[in-house]
Amino acid sequence: MKESVIVCIDDEEIVLRSLKRELNDALGGNYLIETAAGGEEALELFEELVAEGYEIPLVISDHIMPDIKGDEVLHRIHTTSPQTLTIMLTGQANIEAVTNAVNHANLYRYIAKPWEKTDLVLTVKEALHKYQQEKTIEEQNRILHNMNSILEQQVRERTAELETQKIELKEKNAQLHELNAGKDKFFSIISHDLRSPFTALLGHTELIAEQFDLYAPEELQEHVIQIRASAQKLYALLENLLTWSRIQRGLMPYQPETFDLHEAAIDNIELFMTRARQKTIVLSNCIQKNSLVYADYSMVSTIIRNLTSNALKFTPARGSVTLSATQNESYWEISIADTGMGIPDETFPQLLQIDRQYSGVGTEGEKGTGLGLILCKELVEQQQGRLWFKSTLGAGTTFFFTLPAAQTPTHS
Repeated sequence: MKESVIVCIDDEEIVLRSLKRELNDALGGNYLIETAAGGEEALELFEELVAEGYEIPLVISDHIMPDIKGDEVLHRIHTTSPQTLTIMLTGQANIEAVTNAVNHANLYRYIAKPWEKTDLVLTVKEALHKYQQEKTIEEQNRILHNMNSILEQQVRERTAELETQKIELKEKNAQLHELNAGKDKFFSIISHDLRSPFTALLGHTELIAEQFDLYAPEELQEHVIQIRASAQKLYALLENLLTWSRIQRGLMPYQPETFDLHEAAIDNIELFMTRARQKTIVLSNCIQKNSLVYADYSMVSTIIRNLTSNALKFTPARGSVTLSATQNESYWEISIADTGMGIPDETFPQLLQIDRQYSGVGTEGEKGTGLGLILCKELVEQQQGRLWFKSTLGAGTTFFFTLPAAQTPTHS
């Protein structure tokens, strides 16, 4: 590391030699003493020392010089090196010059000529001590600033980590809540909704078994019809439960293929034609042929069956249920519209959330589990689609869902 430099400025050679000798004696050679015989020479010397990387803690300058006055020289030095302290050494400086040096040149002290050696040495040592103190404080402040910056960064990082953990915990709590709701729903269905069709089955079969000879053929037929209805309901419920259970356990892989929505709709609504005729409901497939989608056929069939079953359940006699589809760029939008009872506004948020456990009653007292719509929503989302609905109370409901369109092959 280079030595520190004290610069002495005076237009009298004898003064410069005297300053250099006395300072070397007093400071023991710990500082380089450089001299300049005027203001211009001093400014050039100062710039050279700074450029070469020397530290300049102190400049001692005469005031009255032929080229530039001392207060102006010190002012310009201070502009270049604000931390450098200055001492004005002259017998002719006026109060204005001293004030200018104090205000604009970091003036440490004014010493009159001729000076007392003891006073000069003591003043220089005190100035150098002050410079070192200020340098130490500045370095400590710099270290503290760096430490504060590091600590602030660490606090920001830790805060961000905690916020991330908070979000993750919130998400996990939501997932746990949903899982618990699903479990509660599952047990609710098992304990209540499965029991209802079994009760009907057992009741009708017991009556037939115990009083078979007492029933006329038309009465037996009525019991058989009821048994069949209970069995169909039980089968549909079990099918939904098993499908939903496989989804929850990750055991229902998504296996997309290209198929015609028109044909898929026909395959599924044929299952409901008898029921539609019994309720005198017009069940129509308005999906055009060659409406090709790239989706999982089994999942799509489950969606169509559940939504069609719901539409029939909530549509009164002489109503209609219509399946339609329109293509929109890269996907198909499928709709199942009914002219039924409609859905009350207050129940909208409950329909597609398993933890709300909402289930309506159909036009002929048909009861459901509320699981069908939840199952449809999950199956649609597994195929990169979405499920939603629009409804007007007393005027009907339309459920919509989207599926990816099959890519049309290009011919070269």
